[in-house]
This record gives sequence, structure tokens and C-alpha cells, in this order.
Amino acid sequence: MDNHGNIISDTYDINTSIPRAVSIGLRIQDQVTFSSSQLFIDGQNISIPPPHKRLLEIHAACAQIAHMSGAAQVLDEFTREAEPFSLTVDSRKMDVNSKGLEELR
Repeated sequence: MDNHGNIISDTYDINTSIPRAVSIGLRIQDQVTFSSSQLFIDGQNISIPPPHKRLLEIHAACAQIAHMSGAAQVLDEFTREAEPFSLTVDSRKMDVNSKGLEELR
């Protein structure tokens, strides 16, 4: 909602387990607004809509359960200790590391 109580389309409050003082230091915003994007692939302009509200709600619920159960901490430790490796997808080589997928050129 904006300062006048109006609902802003595709805008969501950010909830985190990080203490408020730390989140301010990390510059974590209080809200995020999604918008559609245009992607140009193989000569075609493709519109990517913002994520569906229900999927964000499911993600938030899973994250909260993972945090409360302690599973989030185990996953954080696992991803920090994971060994990088390479993966080939559709003839493109991808580097997989603790930060996710990065295309190698």
C-alpha cells in the first residue's frame, strides 16, 4: 500500500528473519514491485509477466517453515560448502556454484 492506503499492483512487503538494524545496513527494502519484462530470444520479442501472487505466497510460506524448522540454516551451510561444478544445457556451458548458475561465454 502507498502512504494513502491504496493498493499498488504487484507490490509486496518484504518479510525477513534478519534483525531490522541489520537489514537497514544491508539496504534491504521494505517493499518490492514487480513489473513485466521484454526478452528478445531467437528473433522474437517475448513478454515475461510479473510473478503470480499465489506463487509468492507459497514461496513465503515455505521460507517461513524452513526458517522455523532450522532447515534454512542447514541449506545455507550446504550452499556455502558446495563445490562448484560445470553443467552443459542446450549446448551452453553453465558454471554452478554457491551463487547459482552463471553462463560461461
